Amino acid sequence: METLETLIQELRAGPTAVRRARAAVALARQRDTRSAEALRAALKDSGRQVRQRAAEALGEIGFAEARDDLAALLTDPDAAVARHAARALGLMGDSRGLALLLQELPAGRAADRQKTIQVLGRLGVPDAAPALAACLEDAEEGVRAEAARALGRLGVAGALDGLARRLRTDPSREVRWRAARALGEIGGARAPALLLPGLDDSDPMVRGRTVQALVQCASGMARKPLERLARNDPDPGVRREAESALQSFGRGS
Repeated sequence: METLETLIQELRAGPTAVRRARAAVALARQRDTRSAEALRAALKDSGRQVRQRAAEALGEIGFAEARDDLAALLTDPDAAVARHAARALGLMGDSRGLALLLQELPAGRAADRQKTIQVLGRLGVPDAAPALAACLEDAEEGVRAEAARALGRLGVAGALDGLARRLRTDPSREVRWRAARALGEIGGARAPALLLPGLDDSDPMVRGRTVQALVQCASGMARKPLERLARNDPDPGVRREAESALQSFGRGS
């Protein structure tokens, strides 16, 4: 395994852009702030892939001192460099790249869109909610799952209906349980009724996460369905979750 010092030297003086970019990727994995200044300098590298990987690494490290340097790359002639810079800024809580992040959601590789959605969720900008809600209908399972997760973090009530639809109808178990969790995180007066179909899901993980979400909502309307689950659910883990939920509500209240 190459040492930190060797990788920094390779990033600074590697004879090819490919080697310098690989060094940036390796430094991102190490997440050592001692490499941050070398990565910051690499944002001005002549190789576009080096600039991309340096921006990505700085985002992973969370080197806030590089935010202005990353913001300067938002107008980079290479669109991929600009997107990587926007994502890195987002990971640092800086919304200057928001417009670029939103532009990426309707197109691009699924893996890239998932990364962008994760960043938007961490940014916590309500303006991103409509674009994220649209991603709930994406053809890619991973994109739908990350969109549900991000919407839960944002806590936008306008996403309730879309999340409820995913909970009821999505073919993916992961999307359904993430939708249930998001509904619980958003909460409000409508959330408990929208969660109830999840108690009858065919998958025990979805039923269990729905129970947890109902506890977050602290809604007594779920008492009878939870009593049924505690008695009759075929999965012992779900029965335990339901029993615990009933105890948290207080059986007699």
